[in-house]
Amino acid sequence: MLESNPQNITQLNADAEQKRKSEFLKIIAGSVLVLQSVGLLSGFSSLFDGIQQISAIFLYSIVLYLNRRGYTRLASYIFCFSFDIIMFYGIVWYALFVSGKDSISYCYIMSLTTILAGILFVPQAIVWTTTFNVILLSISFYLAKGSVFDAFMIVFPVIAFQILLAIVSWLYQRTLNKSQAEINTLFNQVQANAQVLAVKNVALTKLDQLKDDFLSNTSHELRTPLNGIIGLADSLLAGATGPLSEATRANLALIKTSGRRLANLVNDILDFSKIKHNELAIHPKGVSMYVVADVVLAISRSLVGSKKVTLVNQIDRDLPLVWVDEDRIQQIMYNLVGNAIKFTDAGEIRITNSELRIKN
Repeated sequence: MLESNPQNITQLNADAEQKRKSEFLKIIAGSVLVLQSVGLLSGFSSLFDGIQQISAIFLYSIVLYLNRRGYTRLASYIFCFSFDIIMFYGIVWYALFVSGKDSISYCYIMSLTTILAGILFVPQAIVWTTTFNVILLSISFYLAKGSVFDAFMIVFPVIAFQILLAIVSWLYQRTLNKSQAEINTLFNQVQANAQVLAVKNVALTKLDQLKDDFLSNTSHELRTPLNGIIGLADSLLAGATGPLSEATRANLALIKTSGRRLANLVNDILDFSKIKHNELAIHPKGVSMYVVADVVLAISRSLVGSKKVTLVNQIDRDLPLVWVDEDRIQQIMYNLVGNAIKFTDAGEIRITNSELRIKN
C-alpha cells in the first residue's frame, strides 16, 4: 500500500529545490573563483588590483565552503553582495584611474546578480539586489564625476538597464514559481489518488478472497449430494431394486448424465480456485484416449438435445497409452466437445487421432 501525504511531498520538493540551488551556486562561484585565480596568477596592474583579486578569491572560497556545509542561502547572499561590491570597486577604480570602457563593462557585469538572485533565492530577492546595485551605481556616479568618462551618460543608462532586467527577471521567476506550484499541486493530487486506489485495491482483494472462499465452500457442499445422486442412479440402473422399464432407465440415465455434468462444473470451480492459489495437483498415468473419448461423448450426448448432430469416436482402439492426468484430459475434451455442440446446428462431430512425425 502506498503511503504519502502532502507534507512529505512538499518537503521532498523543497529538498530537491535546495539541492538544485546548491549545485547552481557551486558552478557559478567556482567559475568566478577560477577566473579570479587565473587573473591573479597572470599578474596585476596595481596594488589595488591585487588586493581586489585576493579579496574576491577569499570571499568566493568562503562561499563554496558554506555551500558545501549546507548553508546555501547564506552563501548565496554573501556571493551576490560581495560580487556587487567587487564590481563597484572596479567601476570606480577604472573610471577614476584607468579606462572608461573597462568601467562600463563592470557596470553591466554587476547586473548579473539580478538574475542570480531570482535563481538562488525568491523573486523578492531581485528587488533587494536591484536596489543595492542602483545604490552602488549612484555612488559610483557621484565618485566618478569629471573622470575619464561621462558618468552621467553611462551610469544612468546602466541603472535603467538594471531596473528593466530586474522587471524581466522578476516576471520570469514569478511565472516559473507559479508553474512549479501547479506541478506540485497536480503531483499531490496524483499521490492522493494513488493512495485512495491502493486502499480500494486492498478492499477489492479482500472481496475477491471472500468470493473465492464462498465458491470453494459452496462447491464442496454441492459435490457430496451430486456424487450421491450419481451413485444412486448407477445403483438403480444396475438393478438394485429389480427390473426397470425402458422409460425409467432412460430417465435415470438422463439424471446420471446431468449429475455428471454438474459435477464437472463443480470440479471446474474448484480447479479455478486451486489455480489461483497455485494448488492444482497433476496426477499423470497411462490413459487410453479411446476410452476417454468414449466417456466424454457419452456424457456430452445430453447436450445435443434436438439438434441433428452425431457424435463419433474415431480414435484407434490400439493407440498406445498416453501419460496424462485422466481427469484433466477428460475436462479438456469435455469443454472442447461442449463448444463444438454449442456452435454446430447439424452435422457430425468426430474425435480422431493422427500421427505426427518430428524431423531431426
